Amino acid sequence: MGEMVLDAIDDIGEAATGLMPKIINTLELLEALATKNERENATIQELKDKIAQLESEKSEKAEFRRRFEKNWK
Repeated sequence: MGEMVLDAIDDIGEAATGLMPKIINTLELLEALATKNERENATIQELKDKIAQLESEKSEKAEFRRRFEKNWK
C-alpha cells in the first residue's frame, strides 16, 4: 500500500507532499489498531478455551456425582 501512495505522490507531484504526514499518521494508526485487534483475538481465544475446559470439568463432576449417588441408593 505504501508503494501505491508513493507512486501517486510521484504522479501528483508537490501538491501531495502536504498529505504525507496525514497518510503516515493514518498508516501508523491502522497498524496500532491491527496489533490491538490481534491481542484481543488472542485473549478471546484464551477465554473460549478456558470456558471449554470449565464446561468439561463441570460435566465430569456431574457424571461423578451421578455415579456416586447411584451407588449409594
